[in-house]
Amino acid sequence: MTTSLVAITGNTFPVKDSLKALGARWNPETKAWMVAADKAATARKIVAGAGSGAAKTSGKPHFSKCHDCGRPSRGFYRCWDCKQDNDDSPIAHTFTRADGSKGVWMEY
Repeated sequence: MTTSLVAITGNTFPVKDSLKALGARWNPETKAWMVAADKAATARKIVAGAGSGAAKTSGKPHFSKCHDCGRPSRGFYRCWDCKQDNDDSPIAHTFTRADGSKGVWMEY
């Protein structure tokens, strides 16, 4: 017994996980999601709710201003100056001993 499949196209990328959960499979040849005919109406509703796709996000937070000082931060939580002020990681300094061997001391 073969199940009849229906191609679902449109702005499917934002809802691809929902389509997968519905049982749809991506067909790279037709560049469409293939779903069982009895689930096609549900799949079309999911794709219709995806919107125009004009605002695509990476899923990562984007900050227009620095959290600390309010200056532009180019998408980061803190601007460069505030990041340097809040960086608690130790700084490794290398040096050369009198005998020529190398050493490292940590600034905390």
